[in-house]
Amino acid sequence: MYYDPLGRVVKTVNPDRSEQRVVYGVPNSLNTPNSFAPTPWENFTYDSNDLASITNPTGSNVPATDYFTPKSAEVDALGRTIKTTEYFDNSNYNNTIVMQYHYDIRGNLLLVKDPYNRNVFEHVYDLRTPQEEEPLPPLWTKHIDKGESTVLFDALAKPIESHDAKGARGLSAYDTLQRPTHSWANNKTGDATTLRNFLEYGDSAGLVNPENENLKGKLYKNYDEAGLIEMPEYDFKGNVLTKKRQVISSAVLKAELVNYNTFVIDWTGLPTILDATVFETTMNYDALNRITELELPEDLDNERKKIIPTYNNAGALEKVDLYSPTGPTTTNYVENIAYNAKGQRLLIAFGNEVMTRYVYDPFTFRLQRQRSEKYVKSQTGNTITYAYQSGTNKQDDKFNYDLIGNIVNIFTRVTDCGISPLPDELDRSFEYDPIYRLTYADGRESDTQSGNNYLYTDAPVPGTPNANNARAYQREYAYDKLGNILQVKQLGTNGFTRDFTYNTGKNTLQKVDDATPTLIEAFTYDNCGNQLTAGTTRNYKWNYADQLICYYNQAGISDPTVFTQYDYASASSAQGAGQDRVSKLVRTGTAGSPIYERTIYIDGIFEYVILENGTTYEKNYIHIMDDKSRIAEVRINPGNAFPGDITDDVTYIIENQIGSSVARLSTTGTIIDKEEYYPFGDSSLRTFTYKRYRYVSKEKDAESGLYYYGARYYAAWTCRFITVDPLASKFSQLSPYNYSSNSPVGQIDIDGMQNPQQAESKQGGNGGSIGGGQMTNHVTLDEVEVTATKIEKPLAASTSNPTPTPAGAWKVKNEWNDDYIKKFQDYSASKTKEYSNLGKQFTCEDLALSIVIDFASENNLPFQFTNETGTFNPTDAIYTSVAEYKNAVLRTSGANDLANNKNTTEVSIDKAKQGDMILLKTHDDSIKYNHTQVITKITDTQTEISQGNLNYRILSQDPSSTFYGGVDIQEGAYFKDNSYFNKSKMEYHTGDFLTQNRASIRTWNFISFNKR
Repeated sequence: MYYDPLGRVVKTVNPDRSEQRVVYGVPNSLNTPNSFAPTPWENFTYDSNDLASITNPTGSNVPATDYFTPKSAEVDALGRTIKTTEYFDNSNYNNTIVMQYHYDIRGNLLLVKDPYNRNVFEHVYDLRTPQEEEPLPPLWTKHIDKGESTVLFDALAKPIESHDAKGARGLSAYDTLQRPTHSWANNKTGDATTLRNFLEYGDSAGLVNPENENLKGKLYKNYDEAGLIEMPEYDFKGNVLTKKRQVISSAVLKAELVNYNTFVIDWTGLPTILDATVFETTMNYDALNRITELELPEDLDNERKKIIPTYNNAGALEKVDLYSPTGPTTTNYVENIAYNAKGQRLLIAFGNEVMTRYVYDPFTFRLQRQRSEKYVKSQTGNTITYAYQSGTNKQDDKFNYDLIGNIVNIFTRVTDCGISPLPDELDRSFEYDPIYRLTYADGRESDTQSGNNYLYTDAPVPGTPNANNARAYQREYAYDKLGNILQVKQLGTNGFTRDFTYNTGKNTLQKVDDATPTLIEAFTYDNCGNQLTAGTTRNYKWNYADQLICYYNQAGISDPTVFTQYDYASASSAQGAGQDRVSKLVRTGTAGSPIYERTIYIDGIFEYVILENGTTYEKNYIHIMDDKSRIAEVRINPGNAFPGDITDDVTYIIENQIGSSVARLSTTGTIIDKEEYYPFGDSSLRTFTYKRYRYVSKEKDAESGLYYYGARYYAAWTCRFITVDPLASKFSQLSPYNYSSNSPVGQIDIDGMQNPQQAESKQGGNGGSIGGGQMTNHVTLDEVEVTATKIEKPLAASTSNPTPTPAGAWKVKNEWNDDYIKKFQDYSASKTKEYSNLGKQFTCEDLALSIVIDFASENNLPFQFTNETGTFNPTDAIYTSVAEYKNAVLRTSGANDLANNKNTTEVSIDKAKQGDMILLKTHDDSIKYNHTQVITKITDTQTEISQGNLNYRILSQDPSSTFYGGVDIQEGAYFKDNSYFNKSKMEYHTGDFLTQNRASIRTWNFISFNKR
């Protein structure tokens, strides 16, 4: 790290040699961060991609459009940020995203303006003194989408009354110790206000000896909107030992649903509305407060099973077992987890004899490769070896990143993962704009996909799900300045267009059209920005906390075909449970023959499901979790099997880099089914009929087609949530409906209110629940990663068997025409100046080649270059990046190769344009051209050129760049009499310099590039 004289960090150099810089001043040009005018009022921050052309010019995977697009911040006299600017183009200062912030004298934020100069947030505060360092909460807030809201506080700064824009009101009461005891609310204008929460504490509940169960001062009972949760026992450190949940009885809920109404709780008088079933959970802890035994509620086998996690000596999770009192006594679901010294997961061995291994970049620690396959375990003394079984590969993905960490390529090598005639390989590529929103993605999809026909539902399963029933797709995404998606466009014969229109002055979605334009779906919202309708049949109801409490599907005045009720825990009810969904009741069928299906969720690890359709079906699910995600599901189904269920009672889950379920495996390690996804989560290919937990391990509700994220619901086909982010005030620069900052390939939204840019991608895991650590329990890292022959070589970062086929240096989407040729002429001068400002050094032919290669790659144009070695085509599969292709051309080419008629054609000096080249033979006995000059400007009096090195490093007639080195770019000029002046060396050559050096004026053979 580098500091200025004031101790401020101005440059950070990373282990991979990428850099970040902070310029405390205003650069003279965005692409010259070292040349700036100092000022205390503004700073510019350049990230690794911004500086890629300086730090990693030959291997960055960064498009030139991302270079030198920093973010600036202006501050006031008190050091508060009052304006931020994100630059999209280093040559166009008007292509920016500008946010403005206004404060009062006490530092309270009063107003936020977005890039369209709209008021995003307005706040009003009272005159209280802030508590410690905490900012004052506003009394009144107006949000662009959520409308006006007010909160009133008592004398101790506790909220006692709130109102929102849809007419909902909340009231809160506290006991003498200032603990919350009651909360009342109505959902919208006209609704009755009812008691929604009632809390009892151990010292005030009339218990005889509450101290015996460590209940003094602890929450004992909470009657919330989902029912009752009771915590009758704590340990001496305050950990909950026993937790009991009762839900509202199904009979009470169905009495409302039969008339297509939702049940609203009212705990006044504590009526008897609870179901008699008690879901009891018991926990044991170690000295570090980690759960060592979790006893689950009684299941349909009439037993209480136990989940038993084991930790290694470094505190990281090592094993997970499920204990059954009646047998088999203990089933091992996680056999072992190994970590590196940084706490990143290297291996997880599952109980079905399948293991997943991970490889990380040694400099950036990013996930490079993830592979799952069968293993054979052996042990000699204290040494355990997990040897892979050849030919059992279930997953093998390799990742390429740009310098900032965006995934730009995924190479998959698994049987039947591709498209005929390459059935066992799939190469995907991704592109981003300068603020790292996804703009392009490709991959494969089922051949049954059909444009805009499958939005909330899945396309049919292919008849024979293999590479013969899959086809390639390419998708492009466009956004407004806040990240609202404007267009999704799929290219090719299976293409379609979705155009998104927003309500004036808001971020709420008005409609989606196709390209004709024909309406696909229109939307309405309430005054709080909650979606009320989608299309003509989809309807939503919301409570006072902006939680979805009902979805129903109804055409006109006919009976709804689907009607649901969702119930949630209160934030205080279950230490860490937050406001999770506890119950889902779905009514389908007809008025005369209703069908009910209810799911009850207990702490995310246990479920009870009952289906009543004339026959009663019941089942439980136990979710086996490691320290990161769901690794297996255990179904307990002693009676009739549910319609549509798979036959396997136990399934193991293989996840991709962001935690999406891509395959389910049996207890023997065979594949049950697979699923693949478009970047924003809608399914591109599947081989199953019924599956609940899918994209980033979230549950997709079959009744609505929405993903449940905890705080919000997500409509994958629109790439948006359907409600405002509860944390919108913290991230006002983003649309409050956006998903994962529109960068879903490598980032995830954790719970619907997590800042996506701060959310960490799964990336193979990051160690244990106490911060992770290295595997120390007699399993060495080499032995974890060895092959069956015990060669001490870790899993390579590159995929193998078969060898990966990279995607080419760049995709060719356009052809050279008059417009592109004119742009290239202008580009030659500006690019040469950019190279010079960056201090880049070139040999003469390398300068000319770099300009044309950079332009062709940035504009997706065809290009080929032929020399004595052969012809170099950037679309050939051997190239994985522009840098790799450029290096291959430059290191084998000399000035004379530019005279090849396949590359260039000769023109007269009076026909020359910017970007053309002057080839010279500077030695009297020279047979080959040995020097190249690039024309950068033509005026009435002179022709200006730029050039790289002229002088040989060692004496040789071979003009290839192998024999001489680069120098700073030199400038020169030819005059009307063809005399020549070298500006850099201040040398003037009289006479006809072109004739003296047997010059040939050459222009690139653009049209032939289109034909090859």
